[in-house]
Amino acid sequence: MERKIREDDAEKLADYLRRNAVKSVAVCVHCCENETLDEVAVMLYPFSSLPDFSWDAVRHDFEPETDSYMVVHYVL
Repeated sequence: MERKIREDDAEKLADYLRRNAVKSVAVCVHCCENETLDEVAVMLYPFSSLPDFSWDAVRHDFEPETDSYMVVHYVL
């Protein structure tokens, strides 16, 4: 399954995945050009303890007005 979420929804989705015994999670953070790796790590933190967790980050410098978001792929 796949969901596109904002940072504010990360904890809620991570809790849902924990309760439903997720098998694997891959998160791609689409971030603004001025966000640091530390800020990306904060966005990923709610998912970091889930099984088979992986992540990637993509900067969208070409769209300066776009807010950061995450695309979460998971298998229940």
